Amino acid sequence: MSTPAEPRILILGPGAVGGYFGARLLAAGAPVAFAARGASARALRERGLVLESEVHGRARYPVRVLEAPDGERFDLILVAVKNPHLPQAATPWREALAGEGAVLSLLNGVTAPEVLAAVFPRPRVVPGLCYVGAERVAPGVVRHRTAGRIELGPLFPEQAPAAERAHRWLTGYGLPVRYRQDIWDALWEKLLWNAALNPTTALADRTIGDLLESEAGRLLVRRAMEETLAVARAEGAGLEAADLDRAIEQARGWKTITTSMWQDRRAGRPLELEALVGEVVRRGRRRGVPTPVLETLYLLLQAAQA
Repeated sequence: MSTPAEPRILILGPGAVGGYFGARLLAAGAPVAFAARGASARALRERGLVLESEVHGRARYPVRVLEAPDGERFDLILVAVKNPHLPQAATPWREALAGEGAVLSLLNGVTAPEVLAAVFPRPRVVPGLCYVGAERVAPGVVRHRTAGRIELGPLFPEQAPAAERAHRWLTGYGLPVRYRQDIWDALWEKLLWNAALNPTTALADRTIGDLLESEAGRLLVRRAMEETLAVARAEGAGLEAADLDRAIEQARGWKTITTSMWQDRRAGRPLELEALVGEVVRRGRRRGVPTPVLETLYLLLQAAQA
C-alpha cells in the first residue's frame, strides 16, 4: 500500500510542544487537526493558534479542532501530551489511525513508547523526542524562545517502516528531524538532563541558567546527572561521561529557559515527576544502582505536591 505524499496529521496536546510543531506544520501548509477539549478547544476555535516566537515572529493560525473522534482517519498522530495524561488522552483515538499510519511520541522520559504500544499497534508506534524552548502562556498561545527539532527512530525492527514514513512526512514540511537508529540512547540522553534539571529548577524556583550560575546548583545537577547516567548504562544505553559534560555545558547557555516542571509547578498543574524522576529511581533499584540525590529530589517534590 502506498503512503500519501500529504499526510493527514492529528496533534494530541495543543500545549507548548504540540502548539509549536503544529504551528510550524500549519505555516508549511500541512493539513493539521488538533485534538483538544475545554478551554483549549474554545480558544483554538475562537482565536486560532497563536505562536509568539523569538525565531519565527508572531503569527496566528486558524485551526481545525476535534473534541472526539468522528470516524476520520489520520496518517500521522503526533502525541505531545504530558506523561500523566497519556493513556487517557490517547485511548479515544485508537481507531483514528489510518492503516499505514504512524503514532509519533514526543514525550519526555523513556516510558511513553510502551504506553502507546498498549493503545496502538506496536509497529505503528514511533519513539521520538524533541528539543524546543517553548511555553504555553494561555490556552491556544505558545511562546517560543529557541530550538525546535525532533529526533525519532525504531526501538524494534518492526517499527522502522513507520519511523521512516514519519521522518519523510515531517522533513517534507521543512521540520528539522533526525532519524536515529539508536533512539534508546537518544531518549536516555535527553532524560540525562531532564531528570536533573526539571526537579532542581522546580524546587529552587530558578531558570536553568540561573541555577547553573551557582556552584551549589552545578554540583547538585551534576550529581543527579551522574546517577541518571549510571542507570542509563545499566539499562543498555550507550552513553559516556562526555555526554554528561556536554549536557551541562549546553544547559549553562540557557540563561532564560525554564523547564516544564518549573512551569507546571508555578501554574499548579500535575508534574511529570513519575516519568522524569521516579522512573529513574525505580529502574536504579531494580538494577542495583544507587540514586540518593534523585531519590531525595523525588521525595521533596512528592511532599510538595501532597
